[in-house]
Amino acid sequence: MRIDAVEPIRVEAFGGERPFGFYAPGWAQFIAADHDGSVWAFQQCPIPDRIRLKWIRAAPGARYGMLGACPQEIVNWEDAIFRRHGGLWVSYREEENEDALARMRGATAGTLWAIFVMSLLVGVVIAVETGLIE
Repeated sequence: MRIDAVEPIRVEAFGGERPFGFYAPGWAQFIAADHDGSVWAFQQCPIPDRIRLKWIRAAPGARYGMLGACPQEIVNWEDAIFRRHGGLWVSYREEENEDALARMRGATAGTLWAIFVMSLLVGVVIAVETGLIE
C-alpha cells in the first residue's frame, strides 16, 4: 500500500549508515530514490529523468540495482541522492552546495588579495613619484 506524502520529508532523515533503511552493496557509490519510492544503487552518479520522475544511469556499462521501495512517495526525489563518504552516506546535493560555497569563498579571497596587492603597488608607485620614498 502506497502512502501519498502530505509534505516533503527532510532528506537528512534518509542518510546515515543505511540510506532509506537499506544496506547498500559494496560497489555502490550513489543511492537515490525515485518519486514513487523505488530506491536504487548506482556505481556512478545518475542523472534525473524529470519526465518519468526517475533516476537513470549516466554512463553505459556502469552497475546499478534496485534495493527496494519506501512505503511512501518521495516528493523531493531530486534531492534524495546520497554519496558514500567513508562508512556513511551523505546528501550529494548538500555536498555539491558546500563545494560551490567553498569555491566561491576561495575566489572571493583571491580577488580581495589581488585588489589589496594592486592598491599597495599603486601606493608605492605614487610615493616614489612624489618623492616620499627614494
